Amino acid sequence: MNILESIRFAFAAIWANKLRSLLTMLGIIIGVFSVITLVSIGSGVQNEFAGAVDSFGGNMVAVISGDIEAGGMGAESFMTMSSLTIRDVEAIESVENVSAAAPLMLVPSAITPPDKQPYLPMVIATTDKMSRIMDIKVTEGRHLQPEDLDNKARVILVGRDAASQDFTGSPIGQKVTVLEEEFEVIGVIETDMEFLGGGSEKNDFLSNQLPNLHEAYVMPITTAEDILETLNIFRIMIDFKTTEAVPDGVEQIKTVILEQHKGIKDFSVLTTEDLLDLFDQFFGILTSAVVGIAAISLIVGGIGIMNIMLVSVTERTREIGIRKALGATGGNILFQFLVESGVLSLIGGFIGVLLSFAVTQIITQYAGIPTLITAKALILSVGVSVGVGIIFGLMPASKAARKNPIDALRYE
Repeated sequence: MNILESIRFAFAAIWANKLRSLLTMLGIIIGVFSVITLVSIGSGVQNEFAGAVDSFGGNMVAVISGDIEAGGMGAESFMTMSSLTIRDVEAIESVENVSAAAPLMLVPSAITPPDKQPYLPMVIATTDKMSRIMDIKVTEGRHLQPEDLDNKARVILVGRDAASQDFTGSPIGQKVTVLEEEFEVIGVIETDMEFLGGGSEKNDFLSNQLPNLHEAYVMPITTAEDILETLNIFRIMIDFKTTEAVPDGVEQIKTVILEQHKGIKDFSVLTTEDLLDLFDQFFGILTSAVVGIAAISLIVGGIGIMNIMLVSVTERTREIGIRKALGATGGNILFQFLVESGVLSLIGGFIGVLLSFAVTQIITQYAGIPTLITAKALILSVGVSVGVGIIFGLMPASKAARKNPIDALRYE
């Protein structure tokens, strides 16, 4: 019996027990579906983040609190123990080929829009230079100006989404309450970039993970310092004049900040490549973990195939005896049952692939999470499913091949 004939017999056997075959394939279907879906989400987010970082260009550098190389992840930069100061910003601006440096501070305050209840959006305090460094556009009104910082003015910019949600009509000139003081809205921000990542208009998944300027309020950092009587700079964004100047500039920045911090390296300087590397490492570990969990379904599916194939061998004992009496060898019988278990798992894998395509489209469209199904994920998951079917089908196939033809013919 050749392979095509074996495949035809396998499909006939599967079709003869449709419901049982479907239930048998369920573990493989769930396993393949889970693996492809989870990997596609990971690949989509990685691809989205890479595009976001690339949109900054190679000129941008970020300084964060905490030494990542020593095992810190910079989490303290969001807390009160941030080590970054305004003097660090001034020192950075003195470095050759630095075009501009802007400190970023998270302001712990609710916002009360006109005639609305207070709520907690992202409130960022910075300088007028941030708009240039991050290519932030203002569609209505104006940017922060140096005099706003000099005068510690109670003025504020509002993100595009916040502007449409929090105000009736144009927000320019309207007042909001921040830190128990009134601020006048002077501009509406329109940008495709978040302060540490980015996203397209169509897919803003990263805005759920990173502070999004579309939904943020931005005030002068001197005003925040005046009201709070403290500064907690969690990030310093730096723009170099050229991409070529970045490597030497990064080393100079490390040197000047070390001098400011009296030789204590309690900060990290990250280029766009560093951000990508950190994100890839993190998501690589996360993806491996979730895929490992999902792969358990494939093993369960393989056990299900083995059990059903054992039942099938018992049910078809007489058939095996007739085939052996007509000249079929043990190898022929072994091959037929292996093909049958392989086809069973292949069909399950194919159904899992179709489900993953449908579900990832729904996730992207309705949940705003980017997904990317790669050829590697498809080949790997389907290949593994077929391999699982063959491996777990080996014992039933071997049992069938070893049956004595005389005993098999007598089986009732």
